Amino acid sequence: TQETISNINSTTTVMLPAMTGSFELRRDGDDVVLRDSNQTDLFRANASDAKRLEIIGSDGDDTLIVDASIAEPNVLRGLKIDGGSGTTTLQLRGTAESVSFSNFTTGVRGEVTIDRQLVEWANFSTLQDAVIAKARDFAFSAAADVVEVTDGAAVADGISQLRLNGTSFDFTNPTESLRIDARGGADRVTLTSVDAGMTAAIVVAGGGGDD
Repeated sequence: TQETISNINSTTTVMLPAMTGSFELRRDGDDVVLRDSNQTDLFRANASDAKRLEIIGSDGDDTLIVDASIAEPNVLRGLKIDGGSGTTTLQLRGTAESVSFSNFTTGVRGEVTIDRQLVEWANFSTLQDAVIAKARDFAFSAAADVVEVTDGAAVADGISQLRLNGTSFDFTNPTESLRIDARGGADRVTLTSVDAGMTAAIVVAGGGGDD
């Protein structure tokens, strides 16, 4: 099954093929490219021509990898990713100054800004943030959220874990700062533990509501 590519109102939409596999979006020289696990290009455009890109998953059990290299200047004006109806994983990789999650509701939808590149995401079963960054921020919704930060599955592996309303995902320890902003709602934020290798300053902001 082939991918489907369309261009409407300066937005390029790529519908992933109906297969189970992994796909990676990254910078390749002067181009932005989306490849499958066989290193076959599904989409490629010169960075100077790339505008808004939308990727839509299939009903397969896919892993979509987004490399932080797409956050380099003049690569994309916008990126929207929908995991589709399968059991899908969104994995962030690479190196950046900052990674900031906002309007974050695990497994449903949210936004993440890697440096200055906004990525809108929805319908992923699993989220993995493996970007090596100086600063990492999490800002949640206006609902009454239950948030816990704890160590990951292994000790001193450079990975901590965030649990939001019972759903967990792993993130690589930032090197300088970790900020958690509960925003509105009657939230409960618990810092149970962090990875032994965590050296970043941790800031928790309650926001509005009875936290």
